[in-house]
Amino acid sequence: MKKYQIKLMSYFFIVLLTNCSLFQNRNHQYSEKLSRIFQAGINMGDASSFYNEFDDQLRRKLPPPALQAFLAKVKSFCGRINTMGEVTLEKDGGVFYPRFSSGNCLIKYTHDVNLKISNFIIKPYKVKIPTFIQNKDHTFTKRVKDISDYYFKHTKLVGMAIGIIEKGKLSYIYKGHQHFSKKTPINENSIFEIGSISKTFTAVMLADAILNNKISANTKIKTLLPILKRTPVQNISLSSLSLHVSGLPKLPDDLPHNSDPYGLYDEKQLINFFKKSKYSLKITKQNKVKYSNLGVALLGVGLEKIYNKTYEEILQENIAMKGELVASTSDIDLCNRKALAFGHANEVIVPHWTFKAFKATGGIYSNIVDMTHFLKNLFTKTGLLNKHLSIMLQYKEKDTNQSTAHLGIFSKKDLEQEFYWHNGGTGGFSSFYAYDPKGEFGIVILNNAYDSPITELGMKIMTGR
Repeated sequence: MKKYQIKLMSYFFIVLLTNCSLFQNRNHQYSEKLSRIFQAGINMGDASSFYNEFDDQLRRKLPPPALQAFLAKVKSFCGRINTMGEVTLEKDGGVFYPRFSSGNCLIKYTHDVNLKISNFIIKPYKVKIPTFIQNKDHTFTKRVKDISDYYFKHTKLVGMAIGIIEKGKLSYIYKGHQHFSKKTPINENSIFEIGSISKTFTAVMLADAILNNKISANTKIKTLLPILKRTPVQNISLSSLSLHVSGLPKLPDDLPHNSDPYGLYDEKQLINFFKKSKYSLKITKQNKVKYSNLGVALLGVGLEKIYNKTYEEILQENIAMKGELVASTSDIDLCNRKALAFGHANEVIVPHWTFKAFKATGGIYSNIVDMTHFLKNLFTKTGLLNKHLSIMLQYKEKDTNQSTAHLGIFSKKDLEQEFYWHNGGTGGFSSFYAYDPKGEFGIVILNNAYDSPITELGMKIMTGR
């Protein structure tokens, strides 16, 4: 081949690569612009910016009033867009996979040569998580890694720590950062708000009191808190509070609506709530599961009377010290501040929640190492708290979705599998744990974002589908 022919071919090859690069860069910049427009259109009802990106034909098909009504309908169905997620670019368009507050809906669009939207659709979709296939090369630990890797990539989480138990062996996975600015990575020391998983700790405290003959599961609240005699809660038993069959509402109606709703709500206010609502508090039918933070808060106050200690003292002396939990506490002032992860909601940092009377419902802070050891101590046959679990499982009431409530935990049947689980959430954190006693495997997931579907992830990991 002649020298000038080689040079000419090289020139065309360089031009081709340059054009491809320009095309990709142009489409990428346009997708970033559309990302902001789609989010503003749905979240704030900004139809005008959206409409301005239409080509002439689409403008005739979907005039501003119709577009405004359509965007409102999308928002009512899917909720607000928390984050636009990833985008798949195509030659004449692309597909966004945003995370909505009430579900997942994809946005697919096409554009003309002038980068004007010629068509778009918004429809629900499910995040496709790889199915676990049982063979000699797949362990539960590998299942957790494969599914969590895929999930973290496709849901744009801030940070996450996962503890794994498999045949008595413990391992950990860390993803993301303590802060969305990505300065400090999540590690074994990162402290999270575990939310309602605290209720499992509270149930262990109750079981410990029963095992040591301090009280019985049927002890009435009026026995521990005589001040509540002649109130609607006087004859409610301790077990019914932990089992969520007391009939009490989820929350008191005088709980403030602010960024730290439980921070100032103390025992005095809780007792006054029950005394003041003597004639107005409506207790629904008992022996039917009705999830109640209020009920577990009342149980927590009762436990403090049984032990004659604060909730924090019971936690440390009866659980943490026995199980070698070194970072778990219900007092945020005792946390290592450098290790304390930031909470997030809608990709914005939110204040930490603090607790007084409601510590028993969701007030514990912990790291993944402590939580995984807690799970092992509770659910494995040689665990230090396994006898407490026996007490907790004696009490049960059928819930919904193939789930059964026990003291501080739930059990779930899925085909031939049965496992125990609980989840939690605060203003900026979400959490999940589960353990399959027959398969001898389990997980704990701690995450520093309120709007993360961690329970969905956990259930998929446990069932493998």
